[in-house]
Amino acid sequence: MEMFLQNFVTIFIIIMASDVGGNQRRDTDGMVIYVGEGGGGMFNTPYFDQEMVTNYTVQVGHSVKLSCIVRQIGSKTVSWVRKFDSAILSVDDMLVTFDDRISIDKVSYLSQWSLNIKSAVPSDSGQYECQVSTEHKLSKIVNLSVMVPSLAIDGSPSILASAGSNITLKCTVKGASHATNISWFYQNVDGSKNRLKEDKEKIVQTGPGSWMLVRVGPDSAGNYSCSTHTSNTAIVTINVVDGERIPEAMLEEELKSYSSSATNCLSAVTFPLWIALFTTGRMILLLKP
Repeated sequence: MEMFLQNFVTIFIIIMASDVGGNQRRDTDGMVIYVGEGGGGMFNTPYFDQEMVTNYTVQVGHSVKLSCIVRQIGSKTVSWVRKFDSAILSVDDMLVTFDDRISIDKVSYLSQWSLNIKSAVPSDSGQYECQVSTEHKLSKIVNLSVMVPSLAIDGSPSILASAGSNITLKCTVKGASHATNISWFYQNVDGSKNRLKEDKEKIVQTGPGSWMLVRVGPDSAGNYSCSTHTSNTAIVTINVVDGERIPEAMLEEELKSYSSSATNCLSAVTFPLWIALFTTGRMILLLKP
């Protein structure tokens, strides 16, 4: 009886093994994936790992690694291709592109080929194709999105201040997925920029992305900008006026003064007359008796 059971099990295993013939199915992308074992007891074609990530998002200026995982690669090779310009970036573990931000890592025991992109820029966004050198095209699309945070400066687009006062510059970052360094710049008359740096008596950094301009004067006026990357910038214009009063308050007092004197002067006039009063080259008041 024991001998009979052993023979039965042996025959059953042989039958089951002969029934496995490298059947194939298609995944949701229409990619051919072979499952099971062929008659020789081995997989007969490469296939992509079903756990392979196909969508990546990275913040501008940061690094990202796109991984392609191919099982049963055998003697075939894996290549990375950028879709929008059909540029071949790598073949197996050899880098083809001349972009020094891009590198390729091959980890054989993981069947993984990783395309690394440093300091990502918005133009890196798009589709990347992982290709296997099979007779019939075998490839997988990987999508990359490079996200650019938005910036806002308190008080923008312009800040009006009186000479001798202090001004706080604060830049706020929205939509950042990583801790982000904020740089501040002052734009010179010729359009060139100087990075803002501390000056004990004039400029003080009060926090990450925040500065204070101390006792501002005419030389403090101009355009100031904050940025986390060359692809995003926020600008504020600072205007400095003499004295402790801003032009609107000065203009209001001038109007009151000239309105009062004009009314007294016109009280004795009996014929129609248009009178325009000017001060410092600007029309202040227009009266019709």
